[in-house]
Amino acid sequence: MEIKTIKYILWLDEISKKDIALVGGKNANLGEMYQNLTHATSQIFPDEHIQVPYGFAVPAYSYRYFIEKNSLDVKIGVLEIPSSRRFSSIVSWVSG
Repeated sequence: MEIKTIKYILWLDEISKKDIALVGGKNANLGEMYQNLTHATSQIFPDEHIQVPYGFAVPAYSYRYFIEKNSLDVKIGVLEIPSSRRFSSIVSWVSG
């Protein structure tokens, strides 16, 4: 099993466009930008660099794990009921 598939967070220097299935398109593109633009140089502006802040992505499986382990999947599922009559009972159940 590849190490990326078992980590709860992935740093931008660990992800690329090949990791879209793990972290989504936006995060994969941030990883590409961080890796390719922070050290890039330009012949026109040799002293200028594109600043891409270092950061991390939360893989989809980490998000799902957190939701399930905290029983939030049940509470979120209840919120998807489209009945406005049940809104107050849902709010009190979720906050209680």
